[in-house]
Amino acid sequence: MNKSVNTSWAQNIGQELKKVDWPSRKDALQLSMIVVIISFLLGVYIGLFDFLFASSLQLILKLR
Repeated sequence: MNKSVNTSWAQNIGQELKKVDWPSRKDALQLSMIVVIISFLLGVYIGLFDFLFASSLQLILKLR
């Protein structure tokens, strides 16, 4: 690639990043905590159903 193309490309990236409306640190932390909490709750929910289905299947197969 041509060196001037690389320089132009890098300058364009810098200009675009200046246009981004970045969230504040507080907003980023709050949104990250929401993602962590929802992920944890979803994991517990899926784990509970997996346990119930596995236990039910074991009981059904044991009764045969």
